[in-house]
Amino acid sequence: MTFNQLLQTLRLAMQDKQPQLYKQMEAAGTLDEWLENLTAQMVQQVSEAGMQAASALSLEHNPQFEADPMAMPRKIETATKQAEEIALQQAIEQIEAMTTESSPAS
Repeated sequence: MTFNQLLQTLRLAMQDKQPQLYKQMEAAGTLDEWLENLTAQMVQQVSEAGMQAASALSLEHNPQFEADPMAMPRKIETATKQAEEIALQQAIEQIEAMTTESSPAS
């Protein structure tokens, strides 16, 4: 997913999971910055996971990679997608756990 797609997904999750808090943060002018920061954290997590997967796979001497040059990029893509799913799940859990007292708008 792109940054904007992730941002929109988190915006929708916030509206769905915390509608009152969403409105409060929007009125206070803190919603966009908070969502952008959360999205940036996710992108960082996913990027690091992709780099770790690439590094680990490049150290592997696997004949499969020689026989199929696309095997390594597919494995890296799979690891990146898994990291994206985990990061998104964690971000949504963070949204669900928020209260009006702990929000950036308070």
